[in-house]
Amino acid sequence: MLDLLAALNAEGTTIAIITHDRDIAARLPRRIELRDGRVIIDIAALVAR
Repeated sequence: MLDLLAALNAEGTTIAIITHDRDIAARLPRRIELRDGRVIIDIAALVAR
């Protein structure tokens, strides 16, 4: 399923995935972590294109 979402994203579709699974989050090009409704981390991974 993540591969399909990644392909759609590569074609220009914006995808938002909400998860508590750190392994899934590690595969995504950007990670935003919230705590008590506030952004505590906003990381954009370097993705080879």
